[in-house]
Amino acid sequence: MPASRPGCPCVRPSACCPAEFDPLRDDGNVYAERLHAAGAAAQFHLGRGLLHGCMRVLQSCPETARLIAHFLGPLEP
Repeated sequence: MPASRPGCPCVRPSACCPAEFDPLRDDGNVYAERLHAAGAAAQFHLGRGLLHGCMRVLQSCPETARLIAHFLGPLEP
């Protein structure tokens, strides 16, 4: 796991964006903390009120759109 290698240059800025009611939410938080501890620019954004699979309702849910924006932000050049 890249986050276990302090100062690893291969760790890029990352965003971890789980839904509030996602069974993987806590894992996402731990992963973001590990990335940050390894020296990576890591952001954690919780999709408030969202369920696992919320990406399927992007067009009709403003909170999902905000979650996507946080997720894609680190990918901008």
